[in-house]
Amino acid sequence: MEGYPGEVMRKEFEDNGNVKVIGWANYCKNEVSSNKPLLKIEDFKGMRIRAAGGGYSHWLKAMGAAPITMDSGEVYQALQRGTVDGAISGPSTFDQRKWFEVVKYATDSNILPCYAYWMLVSMKTWNKLSPEQQKIFMDAAQKAKEWNLPKVEEIDRLAIEKVKKLGMIFNKIAPAEEAKWREITVPQLLVDYKKLVGQEKAQKILDSIEELRKKYE
Repeated sequence: MEGYPGEVMRKEFEDNGNVKVIGWANYCKNEVSSNKPLLKIEDFKGMRIRAAGGGYSHWLKAMGAAPITMDSGEVYQALQRGTVDGAISGPSTFDQRKWFEVVKYATDSNILPCYAYWMLVSMKTWNKLSPEQQKIFMDAAQKAKEWNLPKVEEIDRLAIEKVKKLGMIFNKIAPAEEAKWREITVPQLLVDYKKLVGQEKAQKILDSIEELRKKYE
């Protein structure tokens, strides 16, 4: 988010979305909650799983599941009625939206890591602010991000502890199985991403991400 990929996304927002990017915050890890244990890729076949966004839909399709799109506020009832067999979100959602009441299982994996939300202000509003007011917004966004990064991990940890006590089971995915999931899904995700963004632009972003990954390993 702070490197070249983030710069590209910021420019896209500001040039095409008519919004000012003032910062970002993590939501942290995502897992698949479901009405049955999901331990192997074969377990996903035919499962109707609510996906939060296009990338997750592509991932689920590659896993053999059927991605379902719906508003987050509708998921509890859909899980309760069996309209969907599972849903992707974070542990804090399992707790706060009480999904633990209607699904018993969740994955415990490294497949769906942290993702971020941008903090945005309408450019029309932004341009009405004085330079001093704009600085207040930017400083506040920076403080919010610095607070968020360690806090979100704590929130997830506490949420997992709570829903486990309430009966939810987190199934640890074996490393060999995780590797299999990546082997099957990543190539398809890259194909879809390059179609969406454009081959040259996507490759430049992906190369930059790989450089950052090596830097921070």
